[in-house]
Amino acid sequence: MTTLDVQKKLLAVGFDPGPLDGIMGPKTEAAIINFQTAKGLDADGIVGPRTLAALGNGAAAPAQTPAGDGWTQMLDVSAYQGVIDFVKVKASGYPAVAIKATDGLLSVDPRFHDNWKDAKEAGVARYAYHFFHPNHDGAAQADLFLRTLNGDLGEIVAALDWETDGGVSAAQ
Repeated sequence: MTTLDVQKKLLAVGFDPGPLDGIMGPKTEAAIINFQTAKGLDADGIVGPRTLAALGNGAAAPAQTPAGDGWTQMLDVSAYQGVIDFVKVKASGYPAVAIKATDGLLSVDPRFHDNWKDAKEAGVARYAYHFFHPNHDGAAQADLFLRTLNGDLGEIVAALDWETDGGVSAAQ
């Protein structure tokens, strides 16, 4: 379920998440906490399996599905979410987290090193990802990413987040 889906469900049950923009901002987080409080859930602002079930997303999704199918439910975090309590994240049913490390040629996520360390200390499996810009040198982006990880590759294979064409044609 995306942040936009959560915002729509919150609004439908009478909790104002602010603009329906798919961004986990302070107003959406406050609406989640208010909803959790009203439903007698741990009011931690994290949309884990119990909160999803209470929002009407059917049965609570397990944090990790039965062995053999290879799927794990996880969060995607960056500096935008601020300081994260990864002990609460794990207690909410998330065994893993995707952590933004770098963006383009020069940008290291300001919370990456803290998120990376804190998730590991909380026992949450981690993978780092790079937000790719196809109009920038790919090798230079890879170098920044690997320098930022400084040899700690996490517990899950790293990923490339490619969301934009950067003005580059498909042929290029």
